[in-house]
Amino acid sequence: MLQSLRILLIADDPEIIRRVGLGLQREEAGLIMIEGAESLATARRRLGSGVYDLALIDLALGEADALRLLAELRNMAPELPFVALASGPEAPDVQACLALGAQDRLGHEALDSAGVLDRLQSAVARARVDQDSRRRSRRIAAGLGATGDLVWHYEKGEEEVWLAVAEPEEWQLPAPECRESLDSLRQRLHPDDRELTLRRVAELIDTAIPWQVEARVKAGGGAYRWCALRGRSQLDARGSVERASGVVSDSQRQQKRVRDLEHGRRFLRAVFDSSRIPQAVLDAGGVITDCNQAWYNLDDLACHAGRRFSPGQRFVDPAADPEPHGDLDLGTLARGLRQVLGGVVEQFDCEYGDGERRWRIVVSPLLNPGIAGAVVGHEEITASRRADDELHALLREAETDLRALAGAQFRLAPDFAVLAINPAAESLGRAPQLGRDVLKVLPRLHADAVGAALAEIAAGATQAVHDTRPEQGRVTRWLVSSRLDAEGRRNGFLVLGVEVTDLVQASRVQPEPEATNEIAGLRAALAAAEQDLETVRARLEETRDAAGQAGRELEEARGEREQACRELGEACRELEEIKEAAAATCKVAEEAAGRAEAAEQSVAAARQEYERAVAELGAELGAERTRHAETLAALAAAGQVPVKLRADLDRARLELRAELETLVERAFGSMLGESEGGARR
Repeated sequence: MLQSLRILLIADDPEIIRRVGLGLQREEAGLIMIEGAESLATARRRLGSGVYDLALIDLALGEADALRLLAELRNMAPELPFVALASGPEAPDVQACLALGAQDRLGHEALDSAGVLDRLQSAVARARVDQDSRRRSRRIAAGLGATGDLVWHYEKGEEEVWLAVAEPEEWQLPAPECRESLDSLRQRLHPDDRELTLRRVAELIDTAIPWQVEARVKAGGGAYRWCALRGRSQLDARGSVERASGVVSDSQRQQKRVRDLEHGRRFLRAVFDSSRIPQAVLDAGGVITDCNQAWYNLDDLACHAGRRFSPGQRFVDPAADPEPHGDLDLGTLARGLRQVLGGVVEQFDCEYGDGERRWRIVVSPLLNPGIAGAVVGHEEITASRRADDELHALLREAETDLRALAGAQFRLAPDFAVLAINPAAESLGRAPQLGRDVLKVLPRLHADAVGAALAEIAAGATQAVHDTRPEQGRVTRWLVSSRLDAEGRRNGFLVLGVEVTDLVQASRVQPEPEATNEIAGLRAALAAAEQDLETVRARLEETRDAAGQAGRELEEARGEREQACRELGEACRELEEIKEAAAATCKVAEEAAGRAEAAEQSVAAARQEYERAVAELGAELGAERTRHAETLAALAAAGQVPVKLRADLDRARLELRAELETLVERAFGSMLGESEGGARR
């Protein structure tokens, strides 16, 4: 187990802080250092200025969401292991905390147990093992990118081979690191290549020299691809294979990479040709293999010997080529070539020239993968160096002006970390100052003043001023302002401490003797003003009492008003109900009026039909009467009308009239009854 722990406790509950301290500060616990942070912002500053083995975070910190706290802490310090402190059923469970990167989840009751330290040390140990595993995986991935696609390792006597691959799905493997049997590996070889390849590998694996075999190997999707099988064995004292390791590289993919590399080379060729800086490419022997157009354009001996150094030519020392070469310093160029081609330096960069003009030679190696040549660049930098000199002169003037101020000066980053300080600030603060929180660098008295000023700036102010009195009679004035970048965004703070004791003392000058009477008069006026103030206060009290009485009356009036509003609301609701009933009644009346109008139209139509039928029956009856009259007239004229015939004729007339009335009632009686009933309604 670990002998010591440095823990960052992120909590704002005093009870939790006390219980953590009591639970970890035991005699058998060893050296345990705990630093507190009441918020994630404070924890960020602590992590920026110190190194910790573990972080304890209370899930009930502030009013934020517990899972969001864990996610923010993981993003803040990805390599720092942390343990969650939870209480109550509403806290996230263990699985949720572990999913967000926590090593463990402790309930508040676990802080009082004797095994809490062992759990924390186990969490740190697991985190370190995980970090070592991740580093190992990264090294394996780097090896895969440099040597091959699939790494294999075999130990003598085992029936399985350890495999590691960056993309498991490309080789139909379940994980980036796994084990596979020897028989499964044999089945990966193409049937046509299997026997020959296995016999060749069996012959080479018994030797200590590196070996390589070409064969078709089954990859993702069941397709066979040409691959290069490379390996090397480690033999024991008897010359037998003890272990073997190697890689499997996809040859087709390697060819594709070569084509991509060639495409990139052509792209760089186009960029190289379009460069405004004269450049030339040399091989390992110092012979020019290529150069851009800018190299040819500078063919004037007064500035450059471009044509003199064309492809196929060799850069030589000045002693071997006494001809002038303009502004090209062959001695410097030859020295840079020897250092770069010999692997002494990674890049050679040299400036030379007189006070009027300056030039620069840059020699960079060509790596493929070793040093295959160099790229030479030669350009005049007179204008750029003159601008740099002017800028440096301005910076020196600004530094001189700042050094002229005797007070302590701090330049802070946005997270309050100290970026630069002057000697006066170094003597005031605590070592080390650079990179730490300014509130931890300054003494407590000054830190409180600067912290208050920073709070004002965070609230929206552009600058703030606060005074401190570190000693009797001394006064230090702290000036804090925001530093803005070129785009006007806040990029930190500037803190300046100035000794203003003399100014404060000067403001306390004693009055002269001749001003005594005037001061006495002023005091008398002040006393009178105080009496007036007392009178005003008394009146103010009366006014307050009257205002209180008026307030109570106003409350009563408000109550009456609310009661009236409620009654008015009830009356409005009753009026709405009456309006709804009236609207329904109007709707019924409109429907009745519509039905009455329809009935009147039906009655009018029935009357017309009745009158027409009566007219037709009357016409028929008149015709029948005419025929009877004619018959009677004829019989009377003939004197042959007996009494019995007249009786029959009268009876027939009565029956005919009864049938006519029955017919009229049956045809129009129902229609006339419905019309009269509708009219009565």
